[in-house]
Amino acid sequence: MMPAPLRPRSRTVRLLAGTALACLAAGPAAAFDFTVSDETGLRSAIFTANTNGDPANTITLTGNITLTQSLPMITAGLTVEGGGNTIDADNAGRVFFVQAGTVEISNVTIDNAVAEGGDGGIGGYDSGGGGGG
Repeated sequence: MMPAPLRPRSRTVRLLAGTALACLAAGPAAAFDFTVSDETGLRSAIFTANTNGDPANTITLTGNITLTQSLPMITAGLTVEGGGNTIDADNAGRVFFVQAGTVEISNVTIDNAVAEGGDGGIGGYDSGGGGGG
């Protein structure tokens, strides 16, 4: 007895091709406009903007914000419009740290932020130590 001949899976191929075309038609992720008035909202907006990766993401501050710890690193393009408000780091750490992307920050006062660079190397015989940031 001979095995049954293999049939092409044309329906599956068409379905996959249609799905791929639908994904391409959807285009890149849309930019977000965040309006925040507290630390939790600002932190969440930065995380979402990093995930979205659209350089047109905008965060607009609608009130003064006091931080309990440093904000997350910014890893994608972003605009922060301060609205004349203040972000007070309360000597707990840094406010904005840009790792990647083009970031525009305007009309915001940053108070009581603390940033410390890395330690330099240890000098020894025939080595100069150095480095640090």
